[in-house]
This record gives sequence, C-alpha cells and structure tokens, in this order.
Amino acid sequence: MTENHKRGVVYIATGDQFVEEAKISADSVKAVMPDVPITLFTDIEIDDEIFDNIIPISDPRHDFGDQVYHLDQTPYERTIFLDSDIYLDESIEDVFNVLDELDIAASQDTRNYSSTRIDFEDVESIPDCFSEYNSGVVAFRKNSTTRDFFEIWKEAYEEVVDRGQIHNQAAFRYALYHSDTRIATLPREYNCLFRNPDQVYGRVKVFHGRLIDIETPGAGMYTDVREAIEKINSRTDLRLYYRVGEEIKLVDPNIFERLQASISNRGIIETLRRGPRFVWRQIFKY
Repeated sequence: MTENHKRGVVYIATGDQFVEEAKISADSVKAVMPDVPITLFTDIEIDDEIFDNIIPISDPRHDFGDQVYHLDQTPYERTIFLDSDIYLDESIEDVFNVLDELDIAASQDTRNYSSTRIDFEDVESIPDCFSEYNSGVVAFRKNSTTRDFFEIWKEAYEEVVDRGQIHNQAAFRYALYHSDTRIATLPREYNCLFRNPDQVYGRVKVFHGRLIDIETPGAGMYTDVREAIEKINSRTDLRLYYRVGEEIKLVDPNIFERLQASISNRGIIETLRRGPRFVWRQIFKY
C-alpha cells in the first residue's frame, strides 16, 4: 500500500439513488482533497472515474445496517467515512492527523435522537451525559481497539433491529461507551446538520443534508446544500442559524437588541464607556 493509499474516504451506498447522491458528494471531496483516494461500497454495477476503488456488496440491507456491517472492510489504514448526503466546502485532511493519537473521530449529534426512541435497557443504562454521536461522518484507524469496537457495534445493532429500529446511532453510542476506543469529538463545522438549528464559528467545512430528493428512511431534502453554504458561510463569526421551510436564516439581532444585551451583561456605565467601539462593531459585525 502506498503512502497515499494509507488514507482514504469511504462511501457505502446501496441502491441507484444513493449511488447518484454519493457521486455528487465525491465530486465535492475531489474538489478540495484531490489527492485523497475514494472507495465506494455498493451493490450497483458502476464505472465512474470519481471513485478510485469500488467494492461490491453482495448482500445489501438497503438501510443503516450497511454501514455497520461493511465499514470495517475499508482498504485504508485511516478512513474517513462519509454518508452520501455530505458535501465538503473545504478540506478535512486534518481529521486523518487526529488519528495519530486517537482511534475514532465523530461529532456529537444535536440530541440523543436514536437512543431515546428505543426500548433497549443496555442503551438506557448509559449515562445521559454520554452523547450520541452522529454516524454520518466517522473517521477511524485500523487497530485492535477499533476491530473490537466494530464487533460490539454489530452485536448492539442486531439487538436494536430486533427491537424495531433501523437507525444505527444508538448502537454506535453503545459501542463507543463499552469499548476502549479513544474518541476525538469533531466540532460542528466538520458535520453541520443544516436542517437543524445550531451555532457555528469560523467557516463550516462539512455540510450534512440531502443532496438530491430521495424517498427513503432518514432525513428528506429540505434545503439546497449550495444555498445553505452561501448563507451559513457568508460570515465567520459566532452565529446561530435555523431553517424556515426551504430557507436557511441567520439569527441577526439589530443594534438595539445588541445594545440591550450589552447593558444587561455589562451595565450602563461600561456600555457607555465602550460606546463608539460598540456601535462600530455592531454596524460592521467583526
């Protein structure tokens, strides 16, 4: 294996629509990380130069379990897995580097969505303070620790499926909690679920949301990803965003609301002392 191929991006897409979406996602990866190879696991016969390697899946589940049962077969020593509905606006090659010291990298989900919707005592016994991680962007390195992690994830996922849930994040959380994996928590900017309200700081690198309209279990297509990028990355300061219908909006209080907040937090005297500088900053928002 060459030095270049020790690191790579992996997609697992079963079914024509998911493969089409993965192509769009892979295009965005190649645009910002042209030297990083991309592998696609799929049940579809495909010959597309965007993928450097295609590994066939002979027994697809066509649900979230395909990730659970095939991701550990990655050809790379260090892997960044991306859901097909991921769009990169900037390089995330530094995620490979965090695996120098840690075993897995993922971002916290906005809430323990899957874990709170299943009657599974082993999951319910995990302390609430242990977050559910989003499995749409997962980086890991091959070692004995992650091999054990994947085995626990598979066993937990089988239990989750038996209890009527096909989402894999409750089992993912269980495996992280009960394995020896050392987790790097990626910031929101590396997995921005722009359909949900949240806050970000600096440029968002990874946008997570449907790239094409797919009728499938999971999130639908609410907002065009390019419009989300334009709106959310129009600024780089700390900002709140939320979705209204198909449109992404930034929370942008006017100068009077900011003045009121300053008086509340700092008092009238300190606000007056900061007067000219305060007004200047609110006008130009830097």
